Amino acid sequence: MKTTKKTTKTVSRKIDMEQVRGLLEAGLSNVQIGLIIGRHSSTVGDYRDKLGIRANVQEDTMKTSVEVKALYASGMKQIEIARKLGITRQRVSKILK
Repeated sequence: MKTTKKTTKTVSRKIDMEQVRGLLEAGLSNVQIGLIIGRHSSTVGDYRDKLGIRANVQEDTMKTSVEVKALYASGMKQIEIARKLGITRQRVSKILK
């Protein structure tokens, strides 16, 4: 019975890795991908490392920063911005400082 559980977990992990690759290539963030596949964003980061895919952090950061500032200027609350963009509220706060 333990073999079955281990096999299922391994198969599940393979599916996650393939799905993660596609989502990363589509430009989604670790947080966004984590929400889609039901894993923590740090796990997605581990997957990214295992896949050998580098994040284009500078481009993502600039894009996110512009979006956060625009949404905040329009009157949206930090937590709403975080949920909309798939990032943490703490990151929203840091961008606005």
